[in-house]
Amino acid sequence: MITRPGHRHPHHRGIKRPGQDFTYATAETVVEKRDVIIVTGRTRAVEAFAELS
Repeated sequence: MITRPGHRHPHHRGIKRPGQDFTYATAETVVEKRDVIIVTGRTRAVEAFAELS
């Protein structure tokens, strides 16, 4: 899962896999090794998401 319960999150999150189209992320999304995570939204929300580990 690419969100953390209780945290504010950006408006849109998705995954771009090599050779595949962009897919919006859901609670069931599993990030794989070569995936690119795409995040859009307000700057503070995106920065907070980027700081999650």
